[in-house]
Amino acid sequence: MDSDKGVIAHFTIADMAPPVISEVTVSEITETTAIVIWITDEPATSQVDYGKTTDYELTAALDEKLVTSHSISLSGLEPNTTYHFRVKSVDKAGNEAISGDYIFTTSKPVPKVEVQILEHHLVREDYPPPASFSQTFNRDKVTPARELLMYDPPA
Repeated sequence: MDSDKGVIAHFTIADMAPPVISEVTVSEITETTAIVIWITDEPATSQVDYGKTTDYELTAALDEKLVTSHSISLSGLEPNTTYHFRVKSVDKAGNEAISGDYIFTTSKPVPKVEVQILEHHLVREDYPPPASFSQTFNRDKVTPARELLMYDPPA
């Protein structure tokens, strides 16, 4: 080859590495909802497979936005139930990353309190009981029923 002639070569380096998934967490867990959050080291899509077993019977809708901070809301969950899930992200080159298995448990249902007055007794026949009353219940502090129904008759 002549030394006055050069060769120019152009190379394209293909992205062969999938995104690296980290910091997988679950937040705002309620009886029927949860938010799955994770981070990737490069912009990628967001998706979550989940279910009561590692067969992951359900898949959340794919979010095709290429981001590094991911957040997928899950709804229609059953109260007081343990769910398995994994997160998936695909970068712009089509490389897919799938996390390992994680679990979370939805909240227990909040007990409902129903109060019924089955009977009342008059203290004095000439002094009728109040026409109505109301009471707000706080599930952490329940007011004894005797305090709800006591009143002082006029002098």
